Amino acid sequence: MTTRALPCLLLVAITAAAYINADHEQFLFDSAQADLLAKPAAAGLQTFREFWRQPLKPGQHLATLSFALNDAVNRALGMDGLDVTGFLAFNVLVHAVNACLVYLLIRALLRQLEPARPPPVWMPAGLALLFAVHPLAASSVAYIIQRRGSMATLFCLLGLLAWLRARRLLAGSCGTGVPPVRCSDGRARPGWFRPAVLILATLLCYWLACRSKETGLTLPIIVALIEFCFRAAGWSRRRFAAWTFGGLVLYPAAMLVGLWAIGRFNPADATRLSAFREPLNWGVGSHFLSMSRAVAHFWKLLLLPLPRWCSIDHDFAMSFTLLQHGAVFALALHVALIGLALLAARRGLVLIAFGLLWFYAVQVPYMVLPQWEVFVEYKSYMPSVGFVLVLAGLLQVLRERVSPRIQIGALVVAAVLLLTTTIRRNAIYQSEHNLWADAVAKAPNSFRPLLVFGTVLTKEGRPLEAIPYLTTAWKLAQTDTTATARWKQFYALTNLADALLRTGRGREALPKFQAAADLDPANPSAWY
Repeated sequence: MTTRALPCLLLVAITAAAYINADHEQFLFDSAQADLLAKPAAAGLQTFREFWRQPLKPGQHLATLSFALNDAVNRALGMDGLDVTGFLAFNVLVHAVNACLVYLLIRALLRQLEPARPPPVWMPAGLALLFAVHPLAASSVAYIIQRRGSMATLFCLLGLLAWLRARRLLAGSCGTGVPPVRCSDGRARPGWFRPAVLILATLLCYWLACRSKETGLTLPIIVALIEFCFRAAGWSRRRFAAWTFGGLVLYPAAMLVGLWAIGRFNPADATRLSAFREPLNWGVGSHFLSMSRAVAHFWKLLLLPLPRWCSIDHDFAMSFTLLQHGAVFALALHVALIGLALLAARRGLVLIAFGLLWFYAVQVPYMVLPQWEVFVEYKSYMPSVGFVLVLAGLLQVLRERVSPRIQIGALVVAAVLLLTTTIRRNAIYQSEHNLWADAVAKAPNSFRPLLVFGTVLTKEGRPLEAIPYLTTAWKLAQTDTTATARWKQFYALTNLADALLRTGRGREALPKFQAAADLDPANPSAWY
């Protein structure tokens, strides 16, 4: 067995072990079942046709197609099409492949940064292991529908690796890290065929990433950032300042234009959330401030993922001003870290610079596009690659001061702690009851955990236990001042009325059904 293959095999095996206890008998919350119920197995061909209907439009089409393929494979194996085990196995496989790609990425970057030194094996493998077993990844692995983000990450990593291989081929015969027009001794660059094929592979990966999730749109920016980090140390101050200013200003603007072009953002009506047919009471500015705080929390959870800080649903208030809920401090943190990234790039600390810039670049779609969910853990999946790259850069800097054995030992200890936390955390994904009981315990005054947990208890035949949770959810909905208060009140009323009816309290249930019908007469849930 070659040294090259062994780390990847170990990463796959440990990733599988990390999620061995995450299997569950039913889809949770808004998971893949919703996609499949809308498109049953008999309509698998229709799903394939939809994938090609608008082949250049970014979206989640490839992920949706993968759900249909999972369904077909399950049926071919003689199982129920919606058997969750096959869906989870696919998610774990994608995550394991991503861990292997992170390992290869760190080695590829070190190979280009230090062409005279063979790239290490076990330091990149240890860092990739941290990515593989980090508890935050559970929200994209055990939570089935969030494979969209992990699939987009997979194709972005593949595309970047293809790009790095192409630039290495172009620079290889000259022995430099940056592709020159001609070598210093006058020799021409190497042949163009293999680099051209790899660049085409990068474009193909870009298309597949965009078809998995809109975050795949960031791949060209990732490629531009690695080129910036490779070259920044050799630029003049004026050129460095021009590229920095242009990137900081033009990239968010270009992302908004791109989202507008594909119909995901309307500047004339930026506060409307079409998925719920209800307007949000915040626009781009308020969403940006609030997401700034959420991203600061991602740093906290990546550095110290304590179980009490992790949840499927975080009780998170919006920031409408700089001073509200500490948004100004979150922005100050991000400005400082981006400034640190630019300083690192200027000083040739490529891994640190690229890791920090990756972390923020892939967050931009989430930060500029108003969304219903702000602080959700699956948004940290793709940025966590940048976090691992920063750690790789720090270990590279400390290489002369700290022996490789100590570095690898520290990585193993950290991986064991993270693995233990992940295995413990997976227990909440084993059932809807566990998932939402955990959310209620961590956010006892948050509307959605109370509502969903009460609904789950009712479905389990425990309506008497559900009533207190649904009553509290109804009281919270009554005091809600946001634009989504109407639908919160509607669902709190209908679920509370259903629980009351199941306990034989029909007289108490009837007024609540009537109030729900007044809120949304067209919704059949109010007409029991």
